[in-house]
Amino acid sequence: MYNDPEVSAELHRIADDQPLTPFDTAAVLNRGRTTRRRRKYLSIGGAVTGVAAAAVVATFLSGSLHAGGKPPVAGDQQENSQFSAVPGVPRGEDGVAQKLSRAETERRCSLRYPGEKRPLSATTTRFISGRPIGYAFDKTAGGSAQPQRMACLIPGGDRPSAVLIAAAKADPLPTTDANRLRNCSVAAWTDMTTWQIKAFDQSAKLKEAWLVAVSPSGRTAISCQLGNSRMWVPQSESEINAVKTDKMDAPVLPPVPGAARPDLLRVATGAYGCESYQCSEGSSAVGWGRAAANATTVKLERGPGPGHEVKVTDGWFAMAWFRAGALDTKKRLTITAYDKDGKVVRVLRTTG
Repeated sequence: MYNDPEVSAELHRIADDQPLTPFDTAAVLNRGRTTRRRRKYLSIGGAVTGVAAAAVVATFLSGSLHAGGKPPVAGDQQENSQFSAVPGVPRGEDGVAQKLSRAETERRCSLRYPGEKRPLSATTTRFISGRPIGYAFDKTAGGSAQPQRMACLIPGGDRPSAVLIAAAKADPLPTTDANRLRNCSVAAWTDMTTWQIKAFDQSAKLKEAWLVAVSPSGRTAISCQLGNSRMWVPQSESEINAVKTDKMDAPVLPPVPGAARPDLLRVATGAYGCESYQCSEGSSAVGWGRAAANATTVKLERGPGPGHEVKVTDGWFAMAWFRAGALDTKKRLTITAYDKDGKVVRVLRTTG
């Protein structure tokens, strides 16, 4: 190895100028023994910690695996505990908006309402799952304390648990989307808990809300009424209407030439404190629909006043409007769809 004479001389000079400080050899030995003992204790503690960590990992893994060693899938517990299969009916969205025979409709309605012995309305010839169908009225019931059920909400393939039904009954007008979808799932007998609410509107005066939810696949939509029951649906249930988005058959409006798909509209109106067409206690309009793709708002108007405007998402809209003040019922309810620039897309309704 080559040694530079100048570097070597400088190192010797520094060593001569700064001699080493004397040290106590006994103290050094004591510190060495103490350090050795500390390392021994740390190694034992580390082994214990490692065993504990292994136990935690083992516990985590065993708790994270289902039977068969498979990891849990989102929705497994919900499907098992909140919904059960309906015999002979497809699960999920495949079980609704199906055309059914009268016999199959009667079978499903008897499963849902086992105590109901009346036949379905004889005048009905069209049966669609996920929609209401009227029962024949029993004239012999007289002044029964229990009002007759006006309709069967034809169920889908997901029977809700008793716990889920009780939760929906205790909270008829929820404030969260999750609970709104829960209530609609109970009404439709279809697991809608992963669906997306496209339209929602609520009236504090009516204590009622309407929504439209679309399945994850986008193939099925269900409108659902929450809160105050309509005149033909018992208080404990919601009105529902299921449609296939590529085969929307009801309630379809007259087609617009060149339109990519039909527009839909279902609306129920009411007036209060009326005498000879004059209503002093207000009026209402509730329902749902689907307008053209370029529509962004829908406005309801009836008589003087500002009317009521609702948002449109992907064409879907929902309505729950109470109009306060006196009204001449000869004034027609107008429902109009507008685009983002405020231009009329279509007048959806101009009837009374």
